[in-house]
Amino acid sequence: MNKDEKTYKQLITELNIVRQRVKELEALDVEHFKQDKALKEREAQMQAILRTAADAIIIIDEKGNVQTYNPAAEKIFGYSAQEVQGQNVKMLMPKPYKENHDEYIERYLKNGKPKVIGCGREVVALRKDGTIFPIELALSEIILGEKRLFTGIIRDITERKKAEAELETVLNEIKKGNEDLLAILNMLGLGILTIDQDGFVSFLNQIAQNLVGKNLENCIGKHWEKLIPLDQDSLAQIKEMIKIPARQRKRFPVNLNFHDGRNYWLEIDLQRDPRDPKRNMFILYDMSEVHDLRNKLEKKAKFHDLVGLSEPIQVVYQKIREASTVDWTVLIEGETGTGKELVARAIHYSSNRKAKPFVAINCAGLDDSLLNSQLFGHKRGAFTGAVEDHKGFFEFADGGTIFLDEIGDISTAMQTNLLRVLEEKEFTRVGDSKPIKLDIRILAATNKDIAKEIEKGMFRADLYYRIRVIRISLPSLRDRREDIPILVENFLEQCCESAKLIKKNMSTEAMNLMLKYHWPGNVRELKSTVELAVLQSKNSVIHPGDLPGEIKLPDIQYQIDKDKYPDEKQRILQALQKANGSRTIAARILGMSRATFYRHLQKYKIR
Repeated sequence: MNKDEKTYKQLITELNIVRQRVKELEALDVEHFKQDKALKEREAQMQAILRTAADAIIIIDEKGNVQTYNPAAEKIFGYSAQEVQGQNVKMLMPKPYKENHDEYIERYLKNGKPKVIGCGREVVALRKDGTIFPIELALSEIILGEKRLFTGIIRDITERKKAEAELETVLNEIKKGNEDLLAILNMLGLGILTIDQDGFVSFLNQIAQNLVGKNLENCIGKHWEKLIPLDQDSLAQIKEMIKIPARQRKRFPVNLNFHDGRNYWLEIDLQRDPRDPKRNMFILYDMSEVHDLRNKLEKKAKFHDLVGLSEPIQVVYQKIREASTVDWTVLIEGETGTGKELVARAIHYSSNRKAKPFVAINCAGLDDSLLNSQLFGHKRGAFTGAVEDHKGFFEFADGGTIFLDEIGDISTAMQTNLLRVLEEKEFTRVGDSKPIKLDIRILAATNKDIAKEIEKGMFRADLYYRIRVIRISLPSLRDRREDIPILVENFLEQCCESAKLIKKNMSTEAMNLMLKYHWPGNVRELKSTVELAVLQSKNSVIHPGDLPGEIKLPDIQYQIDKDKYPDEKQRILQALQKANGSRTIAARILGMSRATFYRHLQKYKIR
């Protein structure tokens, strides 16, 4: 091959290499173009993100100078991009961040490892107008070749902080309200226990925890039947109450007896939970102290069958106690219906004779022969009709107590016989001559002024002094009006129980009328009034219309002068005249019960 051919071939080879290189360069240029285009598109996207981001985005270099500052940052901080670009980022920081920023960057750069510096940290920033506001800051590091940048994404959380503060205030108020409510409930002694629809406990306040003797952790999730030790009747009552509508539920008493010896008297009010009608609330009223006080009050208010708390009746109780320790005769004085026989029974059953007989006899209206036979008995043939021996009340009462009611009405002859019994401790049956020894205590009662009867020669002074060794004067109901409510309550319970009726209550208006009425028949009249009212009342509350007519009459302001009209019949006629013939009003004028007044009308044959 000649030299020219060789040169030609080399040129062709080199040309192919050039062509190949050109193709490679063209391909590389295309790739660079694509990459450049992609970079430009990416840069455009980043710029769009920076422009449209709701959060501020700030990029700084290692010296802290601002390189990038988006529109959101302008809005948040109040500076334009031109004002901030190239400036140190410390201009956006309040103390102490501004003073410590250079130290933070220097310390970070010594480490040299790129990382997320902080995500979602809550700090504060400084606006152009000088106000300091809360921000949420996320910091990260970017390394571009030899260049190291820091990107901060900043969110203004001023409104969120305000909302959080308002929410915290509301929550604190709710919490305080709940705490105040619980404190009030605890101060009032109200226990609150809530259960879900299956009966499992979801909450107890402190009082309820104290009542069941367990803390909250040991109660939550347990069934209420396991926490409250109820008897079968109370348990069935609560189960039935849960089934019925809330408006039909009633508060009811229960007695809790715990294994550790604790005992509580509660009243349970079962209500729907207002937050969830499927849940129920037990409102527990600790009535233990009230129950104990009521028991103590009842013990003080009741003495055998006597009822009252007033000072006058308490004096009577004390005299009964004193009289029951000795075996002396007692004279019980008081108006009709004040409870003289009840006092006599209380003395007997408080004394050491209580296991022996108590015999009561009303002396009024009995002639001497009948009263002699009743008191002392008679022998067979003592009088017409005496076909066999007969024991008198004194013999039946031997070893015990005999109560002679209305002793002021017996004749002077019978008074002589009684005096002999008192002095000699023996008596003789009618028609017999053999005396019978007695071991007996005599109690007597009268509604008369015996001293005046002695002045008139109607009663023996020596008998009077023998029977009044102990003297008990009973107050009229007018003189202890404060006892009327407790007496009414007592009679209501007795009457409703004996008649097998649901317990009735006295309305305030009816009670006020009873408190104003003068009660000539005293406690006996009060009892009959309550019984009539229970009978006439058609519901559970007794109203004024259920009371007898005389209770509703206005008080009579005038009385009959006993000095001007010493004769009882004259006084009755005068009262009828003043009352225009009304026997009810006439009885009130004389201070008598209607029953007593009618007996006097029959006695004096007044029509």
